[in-house]
Amino acid sequence: MSHVFKETTGFTVMEYVMGCRLTQVKYLLEIELDKPLKDIAYECGFESVSHFSRFFRQQVGMTPKEYRRFRLR
Repeated sequence: MSHVFKETTGFTVMEYVMGCRLTQVKYLLEIELDKPLKDIAYECGFESVSHFSRFFRQQVGMTPKEYRRFRLR
C-alpha cells in the first residue's frame, strides 16, 4: 500500500504525515498566540519538543518562536 501511495502522491506516508503536521503547527502558531510551543507540538502529534523544534527549523529555516514573531509582523 505504501508503494502505491508513493507512486500516487510522490511522498512516502511519513513525509506526507509530517507535512500535514507542519501545516497544522504553522496554523496554530499564527492563531493560538498564547498557546505554549510545547502544547502545539504535542497537539500536532510530536512526541518530543526537541524533535519538533529540530524538524521545524530544518523544514522552515527558523525556529517556531521566530516563525511566530515573523508572521505577527
